Amino acid sequence: VLRDGNEVQVIPVERISHFTAQGDFVEINTVNNSYLKYERLNHLEEMLDKQIFIRVHRSHILNLEFLHKIETSESGSRNARITTNASIPISKSGYKLLMQVI
Repeated sequence: VLRDGNEVQVIPVERISHFTAQGDFVEINTVNNSYLKYERLNHLEEMLDKQIFIRVHRSHILNLEFLHKIETSESGSRNARITTNASIPISKSGYKLLMQVI
């Protein structure tokens, strides 16, 4: 749920591709839009289904339904490429967690 002045907008959770921490805010990314919400990523993570939404990095939570592939660079860093063509960094601990779930 997002509040914009006097309006309340509901974003269905299945449309959300990923979340990105932006200080005290969270950027909520869908296929067509992104929104900012005053929320901590930790708090949001507690509310999400852990079989669908995986914290792959300290600043990113990924919806597995949007995962297209995992790319590894020459330096060994990993990124999740999602169906919206966004690239999301994956930490070492995030990769281990991701491999347990998929």
